[in-house]
Amino acid sequence: MINTKPTPRLDFDRFKLPIDKFFLWSHGEKFLKEMGLIAIDEESVCCDRCGRHSDDWPIPHIGTVGSYSGITETHCTSCHLLFQPSLSLLGIDSIRGSNVGKKGAADQYDFETGYGFNLEVDQKKIHCSVCDKPSNEWKTPHRGFQFTFENKDLTTCLSCHKDKFEKDIPLLENKRIRGRGKISALKLGMMPSSAILCTPDEATLGLAHTEKDGNITGFYTKVVGTPKNPFTLIQKTYNQFLLWLVENQPTPPFIYINALDKNKDGLFSNLRVTYDLESTYVCSNSEVNVINLKSWKAFFDLIKDKAVPKKGFADLLKTLNDYATGKLTPLQISQYLKENELIEIIRAIPKDPHETKMLIMCAKKWAEVNYD
Repeated sequence: MINTKPTPRLDFDRFKLPIDKFFLWSHGEKFLKEMGLIAIDEESVCCDRCGRHSDDWPIPHIGTVGSYSGITETHCTSCHLLFQPSLSLLGIDSIRGSNVGKKGAADQYDFETGYGFNLEVDQKKIHCSVCDKPSNEWKTPHRGFQFTFENKDLTTCLSCHKDKFEKDIPLLENKRIRGRGKISALKLGMMPSSAILCTPDEATLGLAHTEKDGNITGFYTKVVGTPKNPFTLIQKTYNQFLLWLVENQPTPPFIYINALDKNKDGLFSNLRVTYDLESTYVCSNSEVNVINLKSWKAFFDLIKDKAVPKKGFADLLKTLNDYATGKLTPLQISQYLKENELIEIIRAIPKDPHETKMLIMCAKKWAEVNYD
């Protein structure tokens, strides 16, 4: 039996797995009202992501059932967080349809009223067909509706449309813009090239963005304008975010996801909680890497202290890459560092070649910021 109107009670002692910590630390409670939770009373139901029986879910026997890529899945609340779209918390991903407009999806949706507009007036004033007010005096300036009613082409402001036409012309239907298609909300687990750091106190979301001619586009601009966004936002892609992590040395415990990819299959089993900066888990859908954040910071601090020039730094990274790929022996790398008066750096070089390659990638981003 399925009851579609459960009243979930949060027992935080039941949130034990890393995915549960991620739920709590990334403001998962705020997503609960939008999750469409159902009470599942079947005895043999398990979450299709974490594999737990419904008896062991954070909220026992209460979760979601939906279709994902054509496959019906059951999720506990923690696992479903990555799948839950939210206009108010995350913003608009896109508006499906060909006639989206010049200014993008977010400009056509009013978060305060929850209405989608199909008219965006640029500069020039037009008048409401009902009250005759110019568009700059409308409740939502320059944003209204255009439609045909009883063989007449009409333009209305929000107030007049609600009073006169809403029943007959449902342009104000939530999550849909008539003539422009369905609004698709962003999901936390579908932001490629973005990353997130979750601690018991806050969740910092690093969002991909593109800057051109002074204008910034990308996930950052979509999320930053949402009225109930619960995250601390920074304009960082996942590679830049890792460097930010090194510089800021967050206080454990925390969960760091290096890439919120669309493919989430492996992320649930790859989540780890970091309790020591010397063994920081870098989680993603495809793998879990362990890095020493303290050593990484020591590496960059030494580069600054030694005032290594740009060319010398590039040569150092090439040499480290040769060492990581086995082209140089430990004795040869030591000799190189001595000759270049950088022997102190040897203590900060990771022992794991894979971690060294990650450090080199991060160092290239560091060079973009610190060298002209």
